Amino acid sequence: MRLFTAIPITEDIKERLSEVYKPLSGFKWVSSENLHLTLKFIGNTRRPEANELVEALESVEFDPFDITIRSLGSFPPKKHPSVLWAGVEAPPPLFELQEQIDEITRQYGAKPDRFDYRPHVTLARIHSTPMKEVAKLTEEFKDLEAGGMKVSQFVLYESKLQPGGAVHSAKRIYEARTGMEK
Repeated sequence: MRLFTAIPITEDIKERLSEVYKPLSGFKWVSSENLHLTLKFIGNTRRPEANELVEALESVEFDPFDITIRSLGSFPPKKHPSVLWAGVEAPPPLFELQEQIDEITRQYGAKPDRFDYRPHVTLARIHSTPMKEVAKLTEEFKDLEAGGMKVSQFVLYESKLQPGGAVHSAKRIYEARTGMEK
């Protein structure tokens, strides 16, 4: 099974992010129900390891914290972008949460990330769209303020690739908690 951990995005933020969606050639927009803030892409995992991982992630400890979703950008930022994203203003607790999850998931076969963690919400995959079109869109929404939200949980998702796009289903929801509540 193909797994990842993420923070679900609130409906009001999803609604504001959908204002960016425009019919552009070469853009494959992420459906609003699939919008999330990825913490760790784990990848294909055999069922026994996946079941152990579900339990191992119970050891993650974090207090609720706030994030703000604003601005628009693309990866890579120059030449031929392949991802359009909304930026996340992230406090240190988000990075601490991501590091805990990364450490645990690597014990169950997740590969180390090639790049430093850069919190974002993927809005679209971009295929052969000229950079000037992407730049025009990011300039139009450079002052995007999608809103803030309290993060009080993260989710382990299973992702099934379908012809119409990926379908994500929650395997387990993990609520915020500190070591004192154990």
